[in-house]
Amino acid sequence: MKHKAIILSLFLSSTFILGGGDIGGEAEVISTVPSISTSSSTSTPSLPDIEIIDSISDPDDLVYKERSTGLIWQDQAYTEDENTAFKQERSYQKAGNFAHATQYCEGLDYAGYVDWRLPTSDELVHIYYHNSRVFTHTKEHDFWSSTASTRNKYYVIYPTDSLRYARSPRQSNMIRCVRKPLD
Repeated sequence: MKHKAIILSLFLSSTFILGGGDIGGEAEVISTVPSISTSSSTSTPSLPDIEIIDSISDPDDLVYKERSTGLIWQDQAYTEDENTAFKQERSYQKAGNFAHATQYCEGLDYAGYVDWRLPTSDELVHIYYHNSRVFTHTKEHDFWSSTASTRNKYYVIYPTDSLRYARSPRQSNMIRCVRKPLD
């Protein structure tokens, strides 16, 4: 009996950790994530909805366009200083609290574009749910969205499970910006 209790305890703990570590947060559960097909000649994922956009200013600035939505996504490497800021609940570039995330995206000059913004929770869920392996640079941490939750909180999205979690605007989370080109 004790053996079964330990196994159940380990299972529940691992589920908690894999689920973003939020036992009391608000999560919007989405059905099973569809698999990404791969070409038979290579192990690189085939992402038919994603187009690589050449950077206007710097060839190292990665930018992806999601064809179905028209959204253009920032894919910039995360630095050690950003990782440290995240861990210490501080704000620095692509890590920080909600106010910093909003200001960071609105002031971002990246890949020759200046009209970046913080994505909505629906936009983040869509890109992670449908194209989970699109980004070259990502973190296994929550990413801010501009979508308000309840009780003075905002939604973050955990990329691995594409779920929404409500977080205090004072918490530090990762940041990824998005833009929509003018039609």
